[in-house]
Amino acid sequence: MAALDSYAILDTPAEPDFDDLVLLAAQALDVPIAVINLIASDRQWFKAQIGLAAREMPLEVSICTHALAQDDVLVVPDTRLDDRFADNPLVTADDGLRFYAGALLRTPEGIPIGTLCVLDRKPRPGGITDQQRHLLNLLARQATTQMELRRIVALTDRRADDLRSIEERYRLAGRATNDAIWDWNLGTDHVEWNEALERAYGFDRAEVEPSGAWWIAHIHPDDQDRIATAIHDAIHSKAIHWSDEYRFGRADGSYAPVLDRGFIIRDASGRATRMIGAMLDLSERRDREVALKTSNERFEAAVAAIDGYLWTNSADGKMRGPQPGWAQLTGQSQEAYQGYGWAEAVHPDDAQPTIDAWNEAVAARKMFIFEHRVLCADGQWRRFYIRAVPMFDPDGNLREWVGIHTDVTLQREQEDSLAANEMRLRFLDDLSREITVADDADTVMAITTRMVATHLGVSNCAYADMDEDEDGFTIRGDWAATGSSSIVGRYRLRDFGAMALERLHAGLPLIINDNARDLPAHEARTFQDMGIASTICLPLIKGNQLTALMAVHDARPHDWTPSELRLIASVAERSWAHIERVRTTVALAELNASLEQRVEERSRQLLATEEALRQAQKMEAVGQLTGGIAHDFNNMLTGVIGSLDLLQRHLAAGRQDRIDRYIDTAMTSAQRAASLTQRLLAFSRRQSLDVTAVNVGDLVTGMEDMLRRTMDENIRLEVHLPEATWLAKTDHNQLESALLNLAINARDAMPHGGTLTIAARNTPSNEATGLDADDMQADDFVEISVSDTGTGMSEDVLAKAFDPFFTTKPIGAGTGLGLSMVYGFARQSGGQVHITSAPEEGTTIRLLLPRHVGEKEEAGSETVEVRPAEPGECVLLVEDDPSVRLLVCDVLDDLGYEVWQAPDGQTAITLAQTMPRMDLLISDVGLPGMNGRQLADILRGDRPDLRILFITGYAERATVRSEFLGQGMEMIAKPFAIDVLSAKIREMIEAPAPAA
Repeated sequence: MAALDSYAILDTPAEPDFDDLVLLAAQALDVPIAVINLIASDRQWFKAQIGLAAREMPLEVSICTHALAQDDVLVVPDTRLDDRFADNPLVTADDGLRFYAGALLRTPEGIPIGTLCVLDRKPRPGGITDQQRHLLNLLARQATTQMELRRIVALTDRRADDLRSIEERYRLAGRATNDAIWDWNLGTDHVEWNEALERAYGFDRAEVEPSGAWWIAHIHPDDQDRIATAIHDAIHSKAIHWSDEYRFGRADGSYAPVLDRGFIIRDASGRATRMIGAMLDLSERRDREVALKTSNERFEAAVAAIDGYLWTNSADGKMRGPQPGWAQLTGQSQEAYQGYGWAEAVHPDDAQPTIDAWNEAVAARKMFIFEHRVLCADGQWRRFYIRAVPMFDPDGNLREWVGIHTDVTLQREQEDSLAANEMRLRFLDDLSREITVADDADTVMAITTRMVATHLGVSNCAYADMDEDEDGFTIRGDWAATGSSSIVGRYRLRDFGAMALERLHAGLPLIINDNARDLPAHEARTFQDMGIASTICLPLIKGNQLTALMAVHDARPHDWTPSELRLIASVAERSWAHIERVRTTVALAELNASLEQRVEERSRQLLATEEALRQAQKMEAVGQLTGGIAHDFNNMLTGVIGSLDLLQRHLAAGRQDRIDRYIDTAMTSAQRAASLTQRLLAFSRRQSLDVTAVNVGDLVTGMEDMLRRTMDENIRLEVHLPEATWLAKTDHNQLESALLNLAINARDAMPHGGTLTIAARNTPSNEATGLDADDMQADDFVEISVSDTGTGMSEDVLAKAFDPFFTTKPIGAGTGLGLSMVYGFARQSGGQVHITSAPEEGTTIRLLLPRHVGEKEEAGSETVEVRPAEPGECVLLVEDDPSVRLLVCDVLDDLGYEVWQAPDGQTAITLAQTMPRMDLLISDVGLPGMNGRQLADILRGDRPDLRILFITGYAERATVRSEFLGQGMEMIAKPFAIDVLSAKIREMIEAPAPAA
């Protein structure tokens, strides 16, 4: 084994020199299998083989081990007739090995280390011939010689015939190797090279001067003196080996890095007579070294770019050697983290589970994925995601483990926050269902206090009404846990301390985690006398006055979390909003009870005077409007209320089969109501217009396909759009809606078919004479005409065409708001509508819109991605309607914003002074006291880059957006879709800040 180990040949890659030998053996003996087999302590390993698919086999099935026990070639003509192989599966198999002949591979010392053997799957009763035996021995010796060349061992003194044999072997080897082998006769200075000098370096051996001087002359000038001195020092000493690296010149003038190794032969007196060696071209190795260095540099760069900390462990799972990544993460010294010392930096609760999981992965040699907390170098505990992979060498042996720690602390905190938010929303859902059935304030608060206290696991939850002096208050009701006393009664706010007075009067929550620690003793005593150690108290501010309180108390100190504060704030907001709805419902019921009587009385008063006649005429129009509204709204409300009622009944019964139908019906009815509201605002010229430059030709062209699909098959659509039509100054969407209404009316007027013509032209101010010029604010107009060849209108019908809810269509076929909406839209835009019609002659409606002077601005993308808030983003919400405020607050909460709420402008100003950050102001336009725009201007005084989003159902000053909105301001109309609101919020926060 020692002799074999001295060659360092086991597990080395295949080499052509050895492969050639087994190929020659197989061909010479006409067998399918030939092997150079080395016998190790635990296996037989094949340096070269033909006809076998393996590189090694167990010793238990080895035939060659028997060859080592004899001095000559082992020949087995038929292995199945040899008792030594009776149980060998390689022999007994159906297609087993039947013939074997193997020659020993011996070291120069005669130690057998393996065989060069040939095998056949058919028996050979005649064995092998003497010539074949001789050849097998010769090839075995050649294999041994090749092994000798690999380690360049010293040549020993041998007899002359041994020397000639060695020389023959070297000549044979010289033809088979790519190394430039040289033989230098030191007495004659004659150097003989093998063919590799030409193959590797390009020199024609016939033209090479066979001298040591030629060899030295072709060494790089910078290396010549060093190499020449080293060779001569070795020759003149007693050394038998010499080796060195230098640069050797090629025939093309370039230089190759080489490793040159020589063996010095000496005579009996010790004088050097000959030197034989081999020059190995290192170019490929150097290229590989450069590639490896480049790869390592890339790896180091990749590691530097990774968002994590890299480490390696040995194959047995222990941390060894320097680990800069781990040291940077934990601050541990190299001595501290060696082996399993790294576990000292892992949280005590996580250390053993980590070790157990790690050992399991190491045993299975599979990827390791885990998560634990680590004490970082800065002294903080942070959570890390770990991923480690086993690294194998080409032979499948596990070399090491490479792992990375990625910080996921923030991600896990966000996930925990989302989970808490989901729990909060579920609770609010449950609470909403419970209080929906309540019809008075006390019942609402009784349900609320019970559910909040039990959900949070606290000792008490209470609500109170403030006196007009904003100091005295009465706790009207509470819920107390078992073992806790009720705190219902009369109190004074000043007895609870300065912090309570300051924060609650400012509309801010009072948060006390431990009154014994957080408050002066005399202030804490008031709480303690009530059995309270910790508190959250929410104020209700109405009309700049503190009117009510809602509080959660615990008998023990309690570190209130942000999620608990958000929950309590949401509960208070919803509860107070529901109380307001209950009170409003009662007030509306009382108002409705007296409404009919009041209307009759007022009508009698109006009829008594001359003014009563004019008022009666107005009331006729109002009555027609009210009747139409009542009819349509009652139908729509029936769809909403009926669907919600059925939805509630089905949910109570646990039925899910028709829920989607009822939800769709309610949404459809609600959207129809919203559309009706927009039509009424259009008629009254009070809808919010987004006035821009509109290319009428492009707009009509874009609608043409939709209009053709809207028409019946017997109606022909003609469109006349001159290329030089001016731009119109109007609302793009409202103009589309108006044209669609006019086209549908024209279609309905042609039940038997006809022609619908849509045309546009420029109308200067002098051509607009003859029209009613009231409220026409422009000099030039863009005229759009919609003409049909239908039934036309009589003078009576024409006189009422623009009246709201007036229609000649059958019941259910129209609302009567189409033309009134077109009329209101045109007048609000600063234009006019004119109708020309006669019975059986068709109708032409001319819509005149102001001309836009200047270039059209390119519209931006209308698609905005709805995404959650970034950490820490704050929004101030100002809305006087509790229901709308609750809805918008929930939307913001769901998106992850921190929300500050105010019911009016003055409260919002107070809150803004305490807010550390304000990314967006969301405000109703119509607020008690100052309006939304006035509030925005005040807040812009301290925050000039504040972005502002107005939400409005109707505001007289905001009917034309471009006149109402400033820089960094946007507006959306109520009712709005939640996705539209969410997208607009994100769009505004990410928009560039407005110029100061």
